[in-house]
Amino acid sequence: MRLFFAVELSPGARRLLESALREFAASGADAKWVTPDAMHLTLAFLGEVRPERLDSLRGAASRAAAGKAAYKLSLSGLGAFPSWKAARVVWAGIDAGADATKRLADDLRAALKEEGFPVEEREFVPHATIGRLRSSRKLESLAAAAQAWARGPQARWEQTGGTVDAFALVQSTLTPRGPRYEDVARFSLSSVPCA
Repeated sequence: MRLFFAVELSPGARRLLESALREFAASGADAKWVTPDAMHLTLAFLGEVRPERLDSLRGAASRAAAGKAAYKLSLSGLGAFPSWKAARVVWAGIDAGADATKRLADDLRAALKEEGFPVEEREFVPHATIGRLRSSRKLESLAAAAQAWARGPQARWEQTGGTVDAFALVQSTLTPRGPRYEDVARFSLSSVPCA
């Protein structure tokens, strides 16, 4: 099973990013854009995991969720990894909820490590991947379009808010039309939003 842990984006966030992607596609960049229904915020990517390890994953996730309050999450800004000049991944940043998401991801990764799962050692940067570049064709046009779009009215980012009250263990099945995601398990946070 190909698995990862993720936080779902709000419908407002997905609608906003869908409108951005329509403009970015017009740049002619050689990119594979994420479909709105597949947009999420990855907390930890596991890759291939044997089904008999699911109980260990559930235990690690339950420990990471324990004592965590629900929180508000909103998007703000766009960027590229490793940079716009050498972009391989285009992402939307997190504004409200970035610290809470980082704590959740760090605690989840620590619990996974305790269970013997390999985890990324680099620092977690909260973001939602919205596209992957296949080549550098029209990269400058894409960077200009994304940066201009991101500087647009702040009101549009404010519409992306939602409450994170759970995260999911997600199975990714690769298909010719792109990955298909299905929740394997969900882990609830407290129903009381934190400040």
